[in-house]
Amino acid sequence: MIESAQCHARGVIRNQAENEHFIAALYALDQKRSLSREEKELADLLTLLIEDFEDRRYNLPRATPLQALEFLMEQRGLRQKDLVSLFGARSTVSQVMNGKRELTKNQICACVFFSRQLFCA
Repeated sequence: MIESAQCHARGVIRNQAENEHFIAALYALDQKRSLSREEKELADLLTLLIEDFEDRRYNLPRATPLQALEFLMEQRGLRQKDLVSLFGARSTVSQVMNGKRELTKNQICACVFFSRQLFCA
């Protein structure tokens, strides 16, 4: 998947299928313990391409990660306990939801994939 993204990440993302492909490739890179210089550059490029596509495609007001998570929870009738499997511990969920702890990049990625599963269900 990462190799495929390298081959195609030379221009703009033109459709949702390409966007999904690049998101999956970025997630795969994010899951690796360490990245080579080339992989770091690819991750930066994929991030820019994804942001550009989504900014052009979805004209949404800017929200903090916590605001977006709260919106998702409200829309899907989720409670804090439903996020424990994503965040690893109830205390972590509580700290994030109370604004005492920032969401990590991995938690945000997990929430993105979790929300896509919920909305596609």
